[in-house]
Amino acid sequence: MQRTYPIPQKTAYGNRSLNFYPGPAAIPLPVLERVHAELFNFNGTGMSIMEISHRSPEIQFIIDDSAEPIK
Repeated sequence: MQRTYPIPQKTAYGNRSLNFYPGPAAIPLPVLERVHAELFNFNGTGMSIMEISHRSPEIQFIIDDSAEPIK
């Protein structure tokens, strides 16, 4: 059985497809743009988020900021 995939249509998200299937949904373009920018220079550190030590204050801030809303 051959799968068919939706053809991207011009939407508020640009030429991105909208995902109405169960599971992960499309991430808004402004979020993707911020992630893209901070992936290479997180919070002005000059390093990618993947290069920063897990013991650094920047990472601790992410942990604390993420945990606070779910407490």
